[in-house]
Amino acid sequence: MRKVLALARITFLQGIRSRVFYTLLFFGAVLVLSTVVLNQMTVGDPTKIIQDLGLATLSLFSLLIILFVGSQILGKDMESQTIYLILSKPIGRGQYLTGRFLGILVILYANMAAFSLMILLLNALYSHSLKWSLFIAAGLTALEMAILLAFLVFFFIFITPTLAPFLVLAVFVIGHTTTEVKAIFAHKHGIYHTFSLALYYLFPNFDLLSIQTEVVHNIHIPLSHLFYGLGYSLALITLVLIASYLIFRTRDF
Repeated sequence: MRKVLALARITFLQGIRSRVFYTLLFFGAVLVLSTVVLNQMTVGDPTKIIQDLGLATLSLFSLLIILFVGSQILGKDMESQTIYLILSKPIGRGQYLTGRFLGILVILYANMAAFSLMILLLNALYSHSLKWSLFIAAGLTALEMAILLAFLVFFFIFITPTLAPFLVLAVFVIGHTTTEVKAIFAHKHGIYHTFSLALYYLFPNFDLLSIQTEVVHNIHIPLSHLFYGLGYSLALITLVLIASYLIFRTRDF
């Protein structure tokens, strides 16, 4: 475990020294703060605008952190052959994958924590109260991003560093549309129905982790839904990382 944590720490330091990380953090902060300006230009409840745009920004820039910062760290290992140096030391392949995953995850969650705090405080300025359900929505988004990060690690094992981020983006898009696609073709028969079911069961269902509408409009969220989302996410992350390790064992590094 000590080796995993040491590699995770090195990964974290690599990420926060990246200009890409601070660039994304800056523009994300600007976009969140711009909701104050938008409130003056639109008609409606200002708190709902802050919450809606804030949570959307949180999801978007967290995804960009994975696609750019995560890909940069893993890509350097593959392209500069740093991975040979790391694996030549007394560290197992499973430890390498876990250490890199945890390091990038800490970078991602540091970014998300900063964004979530800004959203919470901006909302409090207008509503004069702290809406803690925003943190619940941010927490489920954090689980979604952890799943996408696990897929990034998985794709980097056997696919070129250039293609891996695009596949992660595809998983993100498909994961948010599988429920709608399944509903559209629910009464169809043949190849379209089979295809919709394949998408629904083979790809992550991110609708389970999306409660933005419920939070913004103060709709009650059952506690069972939250626990189900947590269990679903942890199980999926574990399966993807195990699959990554099994494939990684067959690679000649």
